[in-house]
Amino acid sequence: QETRELTAYAVPGGILLDFSSRLEAKLGPVKLDGDPQHAGFHFRADNEVSDKTAKETVYIRPDGPGKPGETRNWPGQKTHVDLPWNAMSFVLGGKRFTAVYLDRPENPKEARFSERDYGRFGSYFATSVEAGKPLLVRYRLWIQEGQPDVAACAARHADFIDPPKVAMA
Repeated sequence: QETRELTAYAVPGGILLDFSSRLEAKLGPVKLDGDPQHAGFHFRADNEVSDKTAKETVYIRPDGPGKPGETRNWPGQKTHVDLPWNAMSFVLGGKRFTAVYLDRPENPKEARFSERDYGRFGSYFATSVEAGKPLLVRYRLWIQEGQPDVAACAARHADFIDPPKVAMA
């Protein structure tokens, strides 16, 4: 039994999407597995990216931005795992936008990442869910106009992991 929650916030500078899923095995263990392109949590841009602007797509990773049209995919690149964040900058309607994909350290690992220039990227993991031990995963997407640098993407991840605290005086 799965319960999903998606919350969208329109905030200055972009759109923040928080996603969570709670999966419970009701009749015994459930094995989760798949492949990098079809399993897990992914972002997919509008079909215009696939149809018209795929070769302008740029991935920004913790080790720096790639070249237009360049992608990395597990298992071809065995080190493309357990990224704290990954970002895809794409052109839609004549404007550049970026989606920053943020993972949490407590989500199951090994998180295997995939990228496609046509506007889809994300990760998946293989695990088992035991009866009475629900699996909870949380991800965040930050979507903005323009292309942020590595430091800005890392700051979004830091905010997701350690959000601001509110105290009443």
